[in-house]
Amino acid sequence: MDEAFARNSILLLMVLLQNVHVFNCRSESVSALKTPIRRNFILVFGVMAAQGIHILSMHVPFMQIILATEPVIFSQWLITLSLALVVLVVMEAFKWIRSIA
Repeated sequence: MDEAFARNSILLLMVLLQNVHVFNCRSESVSALKTPIRRNFILVFGVMAAQGIHILSMHVPFMQIILATEPVIFSQWLITLSLALVVLVVMEAFKWIRSIA
């Protein structure tokens, strides 16, 4: 694995972690799966915009030079997304444990 691939993977993971975790942060006690997304369109738009900017930075040659990024293959996206979803599972478990204690 080369340095550029590792850098792109970590950057993608950090962006996806934040985009997933922001939905957990809407409530400290209510499950993210129980809180309707339609309650906060600004948040959804912000996450979509942040992800869109990240995707553009990986594919636009000018941005690739500035940020030293390169496109990530689809299988790497799936692996990284599955790793990012772990924060959702952990926070849901934390909220559940906190509610019964």
